[in-house]
Amino acid sequence: MKKIISVTVILLVLIVGFVYIAFFDNPFSEKRRISQVEEYIANQPQTSEISNIYAEWDSKRGDYDIFVVFDNEPNLTYNYIIHSEEKEVVLLKS
Repeated sequence: MKKIISVTVILLVLIVGFVYIAFFDNPFSEKRRISQVEEYIANQPQTSEISNIYAEWDSKRGDYDIFVVFDNEPNLTYNYIIHSEEKEVVLLKS
């Protein structure tokens, strides 16, 4: 009886984990996406220091949008995305 309960609990945890990842992506993806955008910005010529960077989940695209505010433009927020196929960082709008 205890064995059946243990197996049931393990299966339930696995199912919940897979469903979470399917709907909300891997919880480590947000940090990975932010790091990719930081690296992209660091490789651009004449880049100001980043004042604030954060991610928001875009349910339509199924990925994170990364928002960046630079020190020299505190009233302007840049929106970056990463194309999954090419892993290319793209500035959407500013």
